[in-house]
Amino acid sequence: MSIIQYRRRVCDYFVRQRLVGQVQTDQLDLFRLQSQVSTGKRMQLPSDDAPAALRAISLQRLLDRKDQISTNIQSSSQYLTAAEAQLGGVADILNDVRGGVVGVAGTLSNDSDRQALVGQGRTLPVCLRSL
Repeated sequence: MSIIQYRRRVCDYFVRQRLVGQVQTDQLDLFRLQSQVSTGKRMQLPSDDAPAALRAISLQRLLDRKDQISTNIQSSSQYLTAAEAQLGGVADILNDVRGGVVGVAGTLSNDSDRQALVGQGRTLPVCLRSL
């Protein structure tokens, strides 16, 4: 009979320890819930929920990357718009020179018209550099 009582005492001890541990765990959970409600934040530290923290970090990186890509697209678009305007100016200058050459070619134009066209051709590189 003493063996049964000894086993009973050990069991009571373990039951008490388990209940004390459960109360402590419940108090910790209650504290965490109160902290979440008072701060409005689900996690205080990344270690509170490591998988969710990793997801949040990777989502933040993705948002940062998308912001950077958007900035890069805007810069590239502005650069391309400026380049297109410059190329339009080059096309205008070349069309003017071409029109002058076609106008003089095969006609009875005088030497001063031809010299003016040659002068325009000589200033072409300067005009192109100014763009």
